[in-house]
Amino acid sequence: MTDAQTSQDAVVIEYSFDAPRDLIWQMWTEPEHFKAWYGPQGATIPVARLAGPCR
Repeated sequence: MTDAQTSQDAVVIEYSFDAPRDLIWQMWTEPEHFKAWYGPQGATIPVARLAGPCR
């Protein structure tokens, strides 16, 4: 992401995935999918809800 408007406290994540766009979106936006893959191996990610900007 190259955006002159990005604030100093923003987190920008860039990565290329060999997967369908819809699946990637589900992995980031559906809590059960997110808990299954996010974090290091062996970590547990308790998620009650996800909220964030959708662009």
